[in-house]
Amino acid sequence: MVLRHVERLSRWGQDAPYVLVTDVPAYVCDRCGEVELDHDVAAEVQRLVRAGVSGAVRTESLPVKPFAGRVGAARHP
Repeated sequence: MVLRHVERLSRWGQDAPYVLVTDVPAYVCDRCGEVELDHDVAAEVQRLVRAGVSGAVRTESLPVKPFAGRVGAARHP
């Protein structure tokens, strides 16, 4: 695991706006890319997301595309 800064896109509730939190310190696996956050970091990300757009430094539009592939449903091992 390597300490890096990542972005987290999340929202608090189905009708809430998405919030992009940048520069989040996280441990990232250099083999598979799995991201792990320390408890305190995850709590701060959650607090920022719950605050919604309040305190945002900028607003960006986000393209939305539905998955329309012709592959079968993902299978869990």
